[in-house]
Amino acid sequence: MKYKIEKMTVEEFTQLKKDKKIKLDRSFQVGTDEASRWDTKQQSKYIKSILLGSAPSPFILVDVDAALSYQEENGTDDESIEYFRQAKNDGYKYISVDGNNRSISILNLYNNKIKVPTYEYEYDSKPVDVKSPKNKFSTLNIKLKEKYLETELSFAIYTEIAKKDCPVLFRNVNDGKPLNGQQIRQSYPSLLADYVRDKRDHFETSLKQFVQNKDFIVLKADEWIARCISYATYEESSKKHLDKVYKQSFSASKVVKPGKSDSDFNRVLNSVLTMIKPGLGNLKKSSNAVFDLFVICYDFKMNNIKIDKPKEFYDLWLKTTGSMFADEDTFYDYEKKSGHPTSEIFKDIVKHPYENAQKQRRKLVLDEIQQIALEKRILIQQENPDDYFNYNEKAIMHKRQNGICPLTNKEIPFAEIADWTKWQGDAIDPKDNGGIHNLSNGQLVCAKANNEKSNKILTA
Repeated sequence: MKYKIEKMTVEEFTQLKKDKKIKLDRSFQVGTDEASRWDTKQQSKYIKSILLGSAPSPFILVDVDAALSYQEENGTDDESIEYFRQAKNDGYKYISVDGNNRSISILNLYNNKIKVPTYEYEYDSKPVDVKSPKNKFSTLNIKLKEKYLETELSFAIYTEIAKKDCPVLFRNVNDGKPLNGQQIRQSYPSLLADYVRDKRDHFETSLKQFVQNKDFIVLKADEWIARCISYATYEESSKKHLDKVYKQSFSASKVVKPGKSDSDFNRVLNSVLTMIKPGLGNLKKSSNAVFDLFVICYDFKMNNIKIDKPKEFYDLWLKTTGSMFADEDTFYDYEKKSGHPTSEIFKDIVKHPYENAQKQRRKLVLDEIQQIALEKRILIQQENPDDYFNYNEKAIMHKRQNGICPLTNKEIPFAEIADWTKWQGDAIDPKDNGGIHNLSNGQLVCAKANNEKSNKILTA
C-alpha cells in the first residue's frame, strides 16, 4: 500500500461532501454517512479545533482513479478492479477510510445543524468574539468564516491499494479506539454482513423503537440482528457465538440464506420487525425483551406452530411482558449461572446476558401467553403434512369420540385440540399398512400414547 500526504481547504472538502464525491463503504465504517457517533457537543468541539488551528490528524482516503489505474496495470485482482471501477462509475472521487465523524461535523456546520462554540477566537491577530445568535455558519462573522473555510486540513490519500486492504487499514487506524465488537465484526466484508446492514436499513423505524439513536449509530441494531442469527444457528447469542457467526459464516449462511428471501429465519425476522410498532412502553429501551420475542417466534416456527394472528399475538406478548416488567413485587427463583441460585424480579432477569437467565425469562413469558394464544387460535399447532388432519376434522373427531381419547380414555379439552404436542390426529389403520389419512380412518388421540403406539394397528 502506498499513500501521499496532501492538503485541502475546509471549503474544498465541504464541496466534495456536498457533491457526494466521497464514498462511505458500509463494510468498513463504524456508522453511516448521515449519522455521526459524535453528539453535537463533540462535533462543535472539532469545529473549534479547526478555528484554533489544532486539528492536525489526517483524514484517510483512497483515490479512486489512482487505485483503479494501479489495479488495472497489475491486472491480477479482478475484485479490486471491479470495486474501484464501480466507485468511479458511481461518480466518486475518493473512498473514505477514516474521518467520518469529522467530515459529518464539517457538513453539519455548513448546514447550520451545529454551532460554533462560544469563544474568543483570533483573526489577523485580532479577537473575534463568537456567541449566540452569531454562532451559526450562516450568521458567523465574515472574517472568521473566511478563516475557517481557508484552513487547510491534512489528508493521507492512498493510491496503490486493494479492496481487501481497505477494511484492514480501517481496523489498524482505529486500533486502540473504542470500537465495539459489532463494529469490528461488520468491518469484514461478507454477504452475511451485507444482509445485516440491509435489514437494519429496511427496518430502521422498527429497530429504533427499542435501540436508542446513539446506540443505533454504533451498530447496536446490527448486533441485535446478529444475535438473532446466532440463536437460529447455535441456540446461543454470547459474544463467542456472535464472533463465530462472522468468522465461521458457513453455518450461519445456511440458516439465513443471504441474498434469498425463502429462509425460515428471514420470514421470522421480517415478521417480528413488522410487528414492532411505536408504543413499546416500558420495553422501549429493552432490546433483550424484544430479542426474546424473536426467539419465541423462531422456536414456534421450528416446532410447526403458526402465528395465525400476528397483531393479536404481539398485543398479548406486549401486554404480558410489559406487566411483568413493571412488577417489582414478584420474585422468581432460578440459577443465573449454573450453581448460582438467585431470586430476582422479572425486570432484572431481562437485563442479564446469561443463557440461564434468557431461558428463564422466556419460560416465564410463555407460561403466561402460550395456552391463551392456543385457545384463542392466535397460535395454531401445525402437523407434519404426511400426518395432517385439519382443525375442522379434529373438531369432528372430538365430537364423534365424545371428547375422549380412544387410546387412554383421557378427556380431551376442546380448547386443546389444535395443540399437536398434546393431541394428534392419527390414522386408525396406519399408512405403512395401507391405511389412508382421511376422516373415516381418523381418530384424535393423546400425543404421548400415539408416539408409543407407533405403527401398531389399534382400533377404538
